[in-house]
Amino acid sequence: MINGYNLFANALWIIGLASVLATVSWSLYAASQTQTSLHSQFDAPGATFVAAIGMMLVMLGLTLRVNPLWMSPIWLILAFGFGYLAWRALQRYRQFHHRQ
Repeated sequence: MINGYNLFANALWIIGLASVLATVSWSLYAASQTQTSLHSQFDAPGATFVAAIGMMLVMLGLTLRVNPLWMSPIWLILAFGFGYLAWRALQRYRQFHHRQ
């Protein structure tokens, strides 16, 4: 029988990891097509936002799946940190597109 809680917790980190890997893959492709560095592609606000949201989902999934409960606050603090990075990337994205 499928446990709904485990399905949700595992779906969080799997979706998060998939989005991080897709961001890295897209950045590698864009860097090769535009002859720019991977760092400049990955530093774009859109890529940073998606990667940070993905890492936040991974950390939230690990928070829900962790066995020793003393590790939960560590994963949760990391999740909040990545959430803050995503928020800052969204602000940079809005500032960039507001100027144009």
